[in-house]
Amino acid sequence: MKVYLRKMFNHDITHEVSVTETIISKFFEGERDNLVFVREGHEKGTRYPVLINSTTDARFGGQFKSIYKEDNVKEGDILAIKKREDGIYSLSVIYQDAENYEQIKMAFSGRERHVVIDDKFLK
Repeated sequence: MKVYLRKMFNHDITHEVSVTETIISKFFEGERDNLVFVREGHEKGTRYPVLINSTTDARFGGQFKSIYKEDNVKEGDILAIKKREDGIYSLSVIYQDAENYEQIKMAFSGRERHVVIDDKFLK
């Protein structure tokens, strides 16, 4: 299964989180509206409607920030998004003090903040 990793920058924490057109096309299969997200490990909990705004450049809108707002995300942490078989996306946070953080961070080699990897590298 593919996982979209998004390294967080300070601007992402205080403003909307950007996403590239390539990620929209390849990972989200061009879908921009009616995306449904859950927090990883909270599958029976709240479902968050998310859309991708693109007034000037593509950014996650809707309730995207609500998903991880309580998780105390900081600059340098990594958001991991997976698409489940039922079409719902799960989001988790990989914190800088996580055991596998340095290994996962290597996936960004040559990329500033967006990458899609196989989920076997998250284990």
